[in-house]
Amino acid sequence: PQAGEANTLSADDEQERLLNAAALEALRMDIPQEEAVRQAWLNMRFHDMDRTLVRATVESVYAENAVLRAADRTHPLSEMTMQLQALMEARYDLRFNELANSVEWRENNSASFVFQPLDNRVMNTMTQACHEAGLEVFDRDMKRYLSSTRIRSYNAARAYLRQIGERWDGQTDYIGALADRVPCSNKHWREWFHTWFLGMVAQWEGWNTVHANSVVPLLIGQQGCGKSTFGQVLLPPELREVGYRELVDFSSKLEAERLLTSALLINLDEFNQVSERVQQGFLKNLIQKASVKGRRPYSSATVTMRRYASFIATSNMSDVLSDPTGSRRFIVADIRDGQRIDLSGPFHYPQLYAQALAELNSGRRPYFTPEEVAEVEAQNNRFAQLRPEVLRFLSVYELATERDARTRALKVSEMVAEVRRRTGIIFSDKAFNYLGHWLSTEARKEHVRKSMHNGCPVYLVRTIEEQNP
Repeated sequence: PQAGEANTLSADDEQERLLNAAALEALRMDIPQEEAVRQAWLNMRFHDMDRTLVRATVESVYAENAVLRAADRTHPLSEMTMQLQALMEARYDLRFNELANSVEWRENNSASFVFQPLDNRVMNTMTQACHEAGLEVFDRDMKRYLSSTRIRSYNAARAYLRQIGERWDGQTDYIGALADRVPCSNKHWREWFHTWFLGMVAQWEGWNTVHANSVVPLLIGQQGCGKSTFGQVLLPPELREVGYRELVDFSSKLEAERLLTSALLINLDEFNQVSERVQQGFLKNLIQKASVKGRRPYSSATVTMRRYASFIATSNMSDVLSDPTGSRRFIVADIRDGQRIDLSGPFHYPQLYAQALAELNSGRRPYFTPEEVAEVEAQNNRFAQLRPEVLRFLSVYELATERDARTRALKVSEMVAEVRRRTGIIFSDKAFNYLGHWLSTEARKEHVRKSMHNGCPVYLVRTIEEQNP
């Protein structure tokens, strides 16, 4: 070439010259051809080059300089693995959906931005595409690749929270405005709902892996007042389909626990139909779980899976809380008769969730203090469902906190004997134990005075005078 000719090379020619030099250097370093192609695609110097041209250039350099390659330097299996990955990345956009616990796909250079679940039919089609490209790939190779960490992870909640960025103005209380859409008599509703909402977002972000967001807003109101719909619209449209679930069937405990790891918000719809046994047993434990131990699909190993879900509940009836120790987990919004929840838009979702993130990052707590828990319990007394043994007890005794001429400190057994004498009802061991548990809970709420006498708890009560027949 004449002097100065190199300076007249076009940008495209210079780019191709650099790619040739890079490919030759990769060959000398014994880097497999497919890996060299992949690295060239990722290099910013060549990002605007046609991918087909990049591949052709690298293949040409490797073919023309085959003498530089040592025989069998690359294991055939390694070469096939890299070729498989290169082909899959060139043709498909793949991601592992953490909530759905499955791989999703869409074609590259497609007009559709929607990801679809990857089922066996799609996987077989991908395997056939590899065969057509000359790759000797078996089903087990494809399954191994699709089940590996080479597929990027995707979390819909995390992606949404990152997307909204810092959109809160630092002043407008969007969370409080959302709470105000529910017309109720609970004077603490706005404040308590705010704390719960922060707890829901903190649950998605994994701020506390030891304790879960174990408080549940309970909407009580007439049918058709918008309770269930309010649960749905708490999530933005982008998260509603993947993240909102209703749980009304507790017969499958495994399925209920699975929802903790795959849903963002679970609505306990028709909560008044949940039996006392389920409330005090499985549901109480489910709400408190911070993680779930189990097996992932197609796996034999037991793993600990992160919980993402928070709970909300709805009921048409007011006497729904049957667990004397579990009422502190519910913040009740009793919707006034004849009124409806305001479901008219807009809901300002980006600002709503940006406010939650900003407040969490500034140190606002997403949990309830012991003092607030005590207030929640006191507020929930009128929504408690009294069992027959308690009703019979209250037909004979009144609870007392201060001594007077009519009060006596009695053991549970003494009071049960008097109830039996008056009503003829015989308490089973289960009923006897429940009554003692209920009295202990009432004492903790300071509704009755409790003390110890000869190592046994006694409770201060007044006997209701018998009515003459």
